[in-house]
Amino acid sequence: MARNSLPMLLAGLLAGSLAGWLLGQLASGGALGGGRIDPQSQQFRDDLLVMIATTYSDDRNLPTAWRRMRQVAGNSSVAMLHATIERFIANSRNVQDIRHLVALAEGLGRLTPAMQPFLLPVPADAGP
Repeated sequence: MARNSLPMLLAGLLAGSLAGWLLGQLASGGALGGGRIDPQSQQFRDDLLVMIATTYSDDRNLPTAWRRMRQVAGNSSVAMLHATIERFIANSRNVQDIRHLVALAEGLGRLTPAMQPFLLPVPADAGP
């Protein structure tokens, strides 16, 4: 009985480890799950731009927002912002996200007539 115990224990540990690894990969979207984040995907860029705009709406720090936008889109930052806002408006995306994006466009001096209805009032304690 003792002679068979060690091989069975090792086989059980190996099978358990393999099953745990496989479940972990599937649950986390790893190599087997196909859930990798693609930094070039439109959804990823949209999410980053909304985060930048939301932060700008809160702190009104235009130089920081501009720097972050350039990290995402390089020289086409303003074009990407306009395209994102237009797409969000056309697709009836989250109104709060659109308002944050429009506030950022306003801060950059790049408002268009389509953006006017989404302007947020500037907080009284916001700096210049």
